[in-house]
Amino acid sequence: MSTPIHPLAVQKRWPWYVREPLTFIAFCTYVPLKACLMFFVLFIAGITAKIYQNYTNPSRPMTKKIYKQFVPRTKFVGRLLLLCHGLLYKEYGTQDPKAHVVVANHQNYLDAAIIAASGGGSAVASQGMANMWCLKQIMQLSRVLVVSRPVPKDASQSDKIKQALLYRDFAITPGRSIREQMQIRVNENNNYDRDNGFKNKKEAKWPKIIMFPEGTISSSDTLLQFRTSVFTLDQCIIQPYYIKYKTFMSLEWLTNSGYDAMCRSLLNPFGKVELHWLPSVQRHKNETPQEFALRVQQTICEAAGIQLTKYTNDDMFYYLGFKDISVCSQDYLNDFEKLGTIKDARKLYGKNYELKQQDIPKIVAALAKNK
Repeated sequence: MSTPIHPLAVQKRWPWYVREPLTFIAFCTYVPLKACLMFFVLFIAGITAKIYQNYTNPSRPMTKKIYKQFVPRTKFVGRLLLLCHGLLYKEYGTQDPKAHVVVANHQNYLDAAIIAASGGGSAVASQGMANMWCLKQIMQLSRVLVVSRPVPKDASQSDKIKQALLYRDFAITPGRSIREQMQIRVNENNNYDRDNGFKNKKEAKWPKIIMFPEGTISSSDTLLQFRTSVFTLDQCIIQPYYIKYKTFMSLEWLTNSGYDAMCRSLLNPFGKVELHWLPSVQRHKNETPQEFALRVQQTICEAAGIQLTKYTNDDMFYYLGFKDISVCSQDYLNDFEKLGTIKDARKLYGKNYELKQQDIPKIVAALAKNK
């Protein structure tokens, strides 16, 4: 019986005796140059966003004048960031201007640059991304929906001040969920479309919401179960799309740090990324959010030629050691309970080990033997 594909298993990786010499040469030559170019582009984009932000209200959409400049400049910055990584951008299909939300598979931190290259929108992002100044300015201007965690009662005064500033800068209403914020934007955009924007002559529509409903990154061969919050929205048009990486070196980073992800992406000398737009969909009258999410997942998997798994993002967080085994789905436990976590695998193969699909039976056997 074949082992099921683990969503955090690296499928393609060169042997170490090829990878290590190439890595050394790359970090002595083009990687520092690409990194400098990337941070320079982000810095200039951050300054530009800061200037625009001074003329807008963070709790409202951009003005029509600024929004007309926002889309082409976002495309330019997104494509420039991809070029800094040696990647050419190609887009297929047509964006639906009436779509409220766009959803896709999630493989790499560069997915954000790819969707920016198509015109961007308002992503749903964790508050940690706002720690970098230039990213924070870009996030503020694009009206990102920030997922913030409440500050504990015993938190320090500095932490409370940071949280208050975050709420102010991103116009976060305490106690209002991301789902509620998305529904408000969907409703306002629907009202805007009904009167063609004539009632509000200054403001543009809210940018479309960008979601990666898997909730974390998985391999290019699989798709995790979608979280359903976005699929509960009323009168919401959702446009699915999928991303394909065609690169000289694999850009999958699945069981290592974000820093490793950046280094690996810069290490790749060249390649192409593709964004494929799929037809927009809406929830049917008697369709549950779970059924709607499954329909969208199947559409993406069939178009992209990838496998829909039964596993959730909580299963992945357990394997990475961020959560307890109690959060795991029964399907994951049936297939991989004996695999343990990445920490168990690294005790066998070293601290920088990344899970490989072909190693799973050996890891299971070794852990069983050590018990």
